[in-house]
Amino acid sequence: MKKITLLLLLAAAVLTMSAQEENDKAAWKSQLPRHDFQIGISDPGLSGFATGSYYIHLGGEPYDYYTPNTWFDTPDAYQTPTRTSGTLHISYVYRVAKWCALGGTVSYAGFFNKTRDRITDEVIGRHSQHYITVMPTVRFSWFNRPCVTMYSGLALGLGIVNQRGFSGYPGTYSMNYSSITTLTFAGQLTLFGVQAGRKWYGFAEIGVGYRSTLTAGFGYHFNRIRD
Repeated sequence: MKKITLLLLLAAAVLTMSAQEENDKAAWKSQLPRHDFQIGISDPGLSGFATGSYYIHLGGEPYDYYTPNTWFDTPDAYQTPTRTSGTLHISYVYRVAKWCALGGTVSYAGFFNKTRDRITDEVIGRHSQHYITVMPTVRFSWFNRPCVTMYSGLALGLGIVNQRGFSGYPGTYSMNYSSITTLTFAGQLTLFGVQAGRKWYGFAEIGVGYRSTLTAGFGYHFNRIRD
């Protein structure tokens, strides 16, 4: 009888320990946020190369061959410096495991410049390049606390490049207009990222890719009851 009682107590202890271990493994689901939204801004990164705004091309004819930037390639006109919106992005990821989250990122970068008459300084051309990326994203978090998360990540997808412009003196019939849209590969490698805060938080990232090199912004994360 004593042996049976001892075996029953041992089995109960093993079951209790197993249940506790399972609870510990699943505790992150309530302790760590699972839904994560971000809005950020960063330097233009490689998106400037994709649009031709930096005049660096990896193959084929440069984009400027097709755009109005060369229409006033004379001493009587000049181009203003290129201005940029920076890269703006919004992203969402869902934490499927304590260390892994899956989601997507959409980003936009714009580049703008003008052509002016060298004598009158009148605007005789406007040129713009717009770069939009849509990239599925995976994030690997290697430091997880309720208020601080450190992570790395990878995003791969498509980029849409639209370049347009017009040139000609206002009020004349010699106006020229050009627009071209192309698809390109887009990717982003996040080498290091950190979030600080509970529901609302700030974040910063260092990475390489068509979205950015340096990124900063804010985000919101939460758990739903049924998660």
